[in-house]
Amino acid sequence: MKDEKNTGSSRRPRGRGIGTGIAIGVGIGVAMDNLAIGVGVGIAMGFGFEFINRRKDRE
Repeated sequence: MKDEKNTGSSRRPRGRGIGTGIAIGVGIGVAMDNLAIGVGVGIAMGFGFEFINRRKDRE
């Protein structure tokens, strides 16, 4: 039987979480009329997404 964990088919490329976080953060910044805070929040969220994805890859 094939091991589902090590197929590599569901692995996301690194850096994708940061881009997603920045995109969400820019949307938040536009909604708040403060783009700088939105980008800061987005970068923080992106690093969080990257951390979560890397932990999933190790399991």
